[in-house]
Amino acid sequence: MLENKYFYINSSEATDNGHSFSIRLDANHPVYNGHFPGNPVSPGVCSIEMIKECVERLVKSDSILVSINQCRFINVLTPDKGDNLFIKVSSSLEDSIVKVSSTIVDANDIVYVTFKGEFQLK
Repeated sequence: MLENKYFYINSSEATDNGHSFSIRLDANHPVYNGHFPGNPVSPGVCSIEMIKECVERLVKSDSILVSINQCRFINVLTPDKGDNLFIKVSSSLEDSIVKVSSTIVDANDIVYVTFKGEFQLK
C-alpha cells in the first residue's frame, strides 16, 4: 500500500463521470532517492498503484490488477508537481471485475497518466 506513505488523499468527490480524488505526493519518499537521484521522477508502477488504491476505496474491497488495456505516461510526473494532483476514475462493476478508466491530472488539467484496465475483487 502506498497511501499515507508515497501519496496522501486530501479529499474525494463524486463527479458526473465517476469520482475524483485530490492527492498529493510525498516528495521525501525514499523511492525518489533511486528514481532518479538529483532528478526525481515518479515511477509508472506507483501511478498505477495509486489508481488501484483509489478504485479499492470506491468499491470498498481489495483487488488484483488483471489487465491493462491501455496505459500512457503523457507527461513526466515529478514530486514537485505533486501538491495538487487529481486521480479521476470512472468504473463499472461486472461480476467481480471492475473495469476502470482513469487519468492523473493536475489543477491545470495537464494529463500525466491515462489508464484503462481491469481489477479482480478479492
